[in-house]
Amino acid sequence: MDNPESTSSQRERDPRDREPRDRISSFEQMKVWQEAHALVLRIFEMTPRIPAEQQEGLAALMEKAAIEVPKSIAEGFKRRGSRNKAHYYNLSQSALESLRYLLILCRDLKYDIDYEDLAYRGDQVSRMLDGLIRSMTRTGGGGRGGSGGGRRGGRNDSNRRNRDDVGDGPSSQDNDDNEDWDDEG
Repeated sequence: MDNPESTSSQRERDPRDREPRDRISSFEQMKVWQEAHALVLRIFEMTPRIPAEQQEGLAALMEKAAIEVPKSIAEGFKRRGSRNKAHYYNLSQSALESLRYLLILCRDLKYDIDYEDLAYRGDQVSRMLDGLIRSMTRTGGGGRGGSGGGRRGGRNDSNRRNRDDVGDGPSSQDNDDNEDWDDEG
């Protein structure tokens, strides 16, 4: 016969039975935001080393791209719905790629920046964002899986344009789907 106390302690150790974690109440509690913010601080430490004639050009672009990464994470945090949140986290990924190019440019121009450190930090943030977005869009995880359910999934209407087929927004025939084209949420 099982001891009820030992069964209870086994259940506590089973990760599937653990209590739900405390909910994050602020973007500042997100590890990915913390790492992105630390990257911004490092960029601001490095940009004064860029030559004076590039302070209003390249240095300013680097700072702007760096700021956009945690800024988009913060904006996405308060958005409702995993698809809407993922959109902002993807904007953060795009800004990170812009920053990555600017770092490569500084390295190739032989400016006095710590390319290895900054590139490593950028890669860390990139991996964290990839994991975050993947967890939100995973099949069965509330995101759009590949099974065909949901608002658009499963329909095969040849009169409807696929979003990948166009580049600049909806036509008059797509008035019922205009919210899909609204990048501002």
